[in-house]
Amino acid sequence: MKTVLAGDVNGDGKGDVLGRVNAGGLYGYAGDGTGTIAPGRLIWPTITSAS
Repeated sequence: MKTVLAGDVNGDGKGDVLGRVNAGGLYGYAGDGTGTIAPGRLIWPTITSAS
């Protein structure tokens, strides 16, 4: 990962992690509030992203 950020990204009151890979994609990892995060999923770019 080129950049890693943490915070409540999805607004559910639990800590999440964002990671930007060297190729430029942004992955989101949702936290469950107990210290466990879900597997990452590509959240940008998406087909609906503005160019």
